[in-house]
Amino acid sequence: MHIVVSSQHRCSDNDHRPPIVNRANRMPKTILICFFSLLFYFSPSIEICQSQEVPNTHFGTIQGQVTDKQNNPLSDYVISAVSQKDNVTYAAKTNSGGQFALTNLPAGAWKVKVRHDSTLLAERKVTVSERTEAKADFVIEGTGVISGFLLDSNNKLPLPITGKIQVGLLTSGDEWIERTYHGEVSNGYFEVKNLLSGRYVIIDAFDGYVFAISDSPVVPVYPGGHVGGVEAFLKPGASLYGRFVDAENGQPIPDVFVSVASEKIDSIYPDGTFAHETEADTNGEFLLTTPNDAETYYAFTLIASHPRYQTHRWRWDMEPNKDVYILGELTLNPFLSLQGKVSKSNSNYTVDGLTVHLKMHNKSADFFRAAAQPEHTVQTDSDGNFLFSELYPIEYSLTISQNGVIIAFLESVNPKNKKQFKIRLPKLKTLHGTVIDAKQRPIANAKLYGIRQSEITHGHGLILAMTQTDIKGVFRMQLLDTEPHLLSVEVSKEGYLSRGYPNVEIGKDPLIVPLQKGFTIKGRVILPRDVPIDGFYEVKVFPENAKMEPTLNPLVLNRPLLSKQFPVTETTFVLDGLFEEKYKLYIVGDGIAATEMSVKPSTGGEEVLIVADKPTLGIKGHVFWAGTGEPVQEALVSRSWYPWELNRYDMSLTLDRFETETDAQGIFWFSNLTQERYNLRIRAVQSVFEKGTQTYQRVYIQKQVTIPVCSDNTYHIYLGKADGTPFAK
Repeated sequence: MHIVVSSQHRCSDNDHRPPIVNRANRMPKTILICFFSLLFYFSPSIEICQSQEVPNTHFGTIQGQVTDKQNNPLSDYVISAVSQKDNVTYAAKTNSGGQFALTNLPAGAWKVKVRHDSTLLAERKVTVSERTEAKADFVIEGTGVISGFLLDSNNKLPLPITGKIQVGLLTSGDEWIERTYHGEVSNGYFEVKNLLSGRYVIIDAFDGYVFAISDSPVVPVYPGGHVGGVEAFLKPGASLYGRFVDAENGQPIPDVFVSVASEKIDSIYPDGTFAHETEADTNGEFLLTTPNDAETYYAFTLIASHPRYQTHRWRWDMEPNKDVYILGELTLNPFLSLQGKVSKSNSNYTVDGLTVHLKMHNKSADFFRAAAQPEHTVQTDSDGNFLFSELYPIEYSLTISQNGVIIAFLESVNPKNKKQFKIRLPKLKTLHGTVIDAKQRPIANAKLYGIRQSEITHGHGLILAMTQTDIKGVFRMQLLDTEPHLLSVEVSKEGYLSRGYPNVEIGKDPLIVPLQKGFTIKGRVILPRDVPIDGFYEVKVFPENAKMEPTLNPLVLNRPLLSKQFPVTETTFVLDGLFEEKYKLYIVGDGIAATEMSVKPSTGGEEVLIVADKPTLGIKGHVFWAGTGEPVQEALVSRSWYPWELNRYDMSLTLDRFETETDAQGIFWFSNLTQERYNLRIRAVQSVFEKGTQTYQRVYIQKQVTIPVCSDNTYHIYLGKADGTPFAK
């Protein structure tokens, strides 16, 4: 037998040598490249021969699909076809849709087998005819069983639940559920049959009940095995009923993916640990259950998404002692579209195959913008028409390009206007010039970028075109006609100082661009001894006058001018392309405390020694309520950052690495810090139960403190109305 996975293979039991191919023979052949491997099937050592497919009219194909009894496609199953004539074997793997194809098979009788994890699951005989496709579908019936009880988390007795139960088969790394299987529940006893081998979890989807703890037990199932006595502890929850309809025609929307998360009384964010998900049925109706412990939760958030509709979010406050919420009809708006037509003026551009690109404006990240795809790209047809779909009612920038050159641009478009855009391609203008060095000599292979600045606050700057100089230092660049105050040219060349030229006027005299040779910093570092050998350190360069102060303001990002990473095994580094002026240079990395040094680049080979052998430290804190002394759970703690902790491309959305939450004891921890002073902002929710309204009144409180980083210190921080500041959610 000869088996291989991931691609199709053929080999013969009788001949371990590759066949000789007669190069003079022009008839199509199957070229074989043979190699050996050992597979742990219930069989002896197997020779594997990989074939390259060459068309042959005497060959046929076996194709099909492998599914389970619930019609779930089974991926990564090995399909082998063994010739009944000479025992030659071809093999392939099923794709994500469970489909496979064994091509280029000689005509004749074959035995097709299905294996998974070295286990033979099914086989059948298939006859292959010349130039035909034989169909061979397999339905794999699992033989595993999971059974157990759904128990009340308080009294540990079976719950009066009768109906359906779902279990999910986990992926190989237990990262997510690959497919689901259904079973029956009767008075709390459940049983799920016909399971394939793998690791399973119980899906938290019971009307009126939720898991008492966040995680379902993971149950391993083996072929033919029965895992009994599985216990899942549940508690009462709130049942949510609703129906999704189209906002334009009122028709029900099936297959809407909907998720719900309850909001904790003493937490800023919804409780994602107990999030529940489902899909709407053919009538658009859904049922979900969410935790509603009165002493823990006060509201819930529902999010719905669908391939043809805009994602939507709703939020409801919970009511004491209410276990059922009839949400009624929830309307979803269809995705918007944007269509247009490109026509030529006197330009030489064809309108077929142009690249049309949409990019959303840089506005604050509201829910619409968080759910929307930020960029879209389509091509024009032969008549210049283009169409975008799956858009939201927000502002976009639109560009049209050909061969990497932008030939048309609209600063702002909004699909909610529902109008068709007609765009006439303008003529491009030519910007030309020469790049030279300090001695008036031409510089070859210098890169030039024509950049258009945005005219509006939230718009985008554009690279209109790019080119490079020839051996004479000459360049020519076709650019969209742009007003001088919006057009600049950036020039760069390795080893030279990059230059930016603003207010460029196209069509005037040739642009003469002088580039100055850059200067170099060479250094050698001494790092802490206990830094892992596979780690890295970074060299970051700042202007000499840069203020290296900590901040909590995401709009104040003093990023480095230059940042380069090196393995810790390379203790020497080189940075070039710098001005001949002083800089602040920092050595940072995991386990490496930030070390500063003032350096001046040079043209020589002088090497600076930087001793960066101090390890990093941590901050450990304990947050209490000032009035009661109780720990503050799930408080959001943000710490300030220093410029040397930033990357060149950091923005406000990438700074969540400087945040953490307190645990059940009110403890938080920040690691990999330098021995400096840091600012901490603690945000929490203080809730007070009002007997009159039978509800919790939530007060949002924040406090900011400054603390030094010292080893082996735990800081106790007291938070309350007396010393906190209310803030808006």
